[in-house]
Amino acid sequence: MIQAGIATFILFASLLRIPSVAASVLTACLLLHLPFVLSTFHNADFVLAALILSAIALLISVRYLDIGQIYVPRIFAAAILIWLAASLSSVIFSQSPESSYVAFRRVMPNILLVGLILWLIGDTRSLARIYDVLVWISVILAAIAIVQVLFALDHLNFGGLGSSDIRHISGEVNLVRPGGPVGDPNFFATYLIPGALISASRLFAARRLPWIGLYSLAALTVCGGIFATASRGGVIAFGLGILVLIAFERKIWPFLLIFATLSLFLVTQPTAYVDRITGGFSALTDVVSGRLNESEIPEQALAGRLGEMKSAVYMFVDNPWTGVGYGQFENHFQEYVARFNILMRNSDRGAHSLYLEVAAETGIIGLVGLLIVFALGFWNIAKAGQAAQKSREEGLFRDIRSFCVAVLFILVSHWLLHDAKFSYLWLFIGLLFIPVAVFEDQMARKNGKQKMFNGRSLRE
Repeated sequence: MIQAGIATFILFASLLRIPSVAASVLTACLLLHLPFVLSTFHNADFVLAALILSAIALLISVRYLDIGQIYVPRIFAAAILIWLAASLSSVIFSQSPESSYVAFRRVMPNILLVGLILWLIGDTRSLARIYDVLVWISVILAAIAIVQVLFALDHLNFGGLGSSDIRHISGEVNLVRPGGPVGDPNFFATYLIPGALISASRLFAARRLPWIGLYSLAALTVCGGIFATASRGGVIAFGLGILVLIAFERKIWPFLLIFATLSLFLVTQPTAYVDRITGGFSALTDVVSGRLNESEIPEQALAGRLGEMKSAVYMFVDNPWTGVGYGQFENHFQEYVARFNILMRNSDRGAHSLYLEVAAETGIIGLVGLLIVFALGFWNIAKAGQAAQKSREEGLFRDIRSFCVAVLFILVSHWLLHDAKFSYLWLFIGLLFIPVAVFEDQMARKNGKQKMFNGRSLRE
């Protein structure tokens, strides 16, 4: 407790001197997964509490010391209340209420911290810094992943920011799969997508050679990090996001540069990385066409995922309204494997699909509540994008658009990823709710200055 107090005081004192960067500092802490990393690798269990206390103290100071502007994230609060009400029903009617409550309580501090970050976005400059953080933290983490793969550094975890394992990939038994601070290559790959797409969008907009070089390096590094994970879902989501950006920009040369460099990266790596991606698609096609069932799929990972998804479907059918209980899928997995003769797994497993797992654990009520959060988030960021255009913030408009595309395909990729890292995912969901009032006030100030310049009254 004393450590938490000291850390909170130091962090708060630092942020109070520069409140405009507070939101980006806290965002960087979550992107680096510091609460998990420092707790797991450095025995610092107080980090999350210190971050929350610092953010609350800073908000109070901003409000009463008049050192900045604050905007209440009302839409985010409304969305979270809907999700809370829906999820709590699954806790109340859970088959194991105490376990569900513990799982539910575990994710709440992260949601609170995301809400506090939104509260600290006081102007367009602080918002722009958050997108800068998304790019450059992704560059750092991707660079660590690339170095681990190129030099087979599975024995170094870079202080917890570069967790990795030796994995069996398409016949190769000694290949490194980096998992970054998340610890899982598949989740790590998808969470690099915002940094990849924002840097690619900035590369397209760059006009001067230094910025072209800088964002070329950033885009290529983050894209290389995604491919280094050998995550099929991450590669697909990233590729779809790039195609959407091409459609928006209507020019293709920056993206050709990205794909050319990535092709070079793949050529220099064992063919197992390419075989893993192409082989998975081939096996999935055979299953969809009916030529194979999950027990006949040669790749165990894909076969297991299909079996886990089947278990989620059966759980949902048995408990359609409130599910088996929040966070309880793994506890019931083996039971449904035995009941329905699903391909056996040697451990309790997640559903490998966020939406099927939410349906199984929280039923129709919980799934609808989560989808409402997503819908409100995309509606809010669409309004923010329109406001950015009206206020002539072209750079921020591009960042918002590329981030929105990235989150869309992160959520698409979670059809094949469950909620094991849901606390990390909440950061990206939360940043969909950036305050539109930031742009409205910016536009009002610009209009006011223009009127004063023309010698007219501010009230005119």
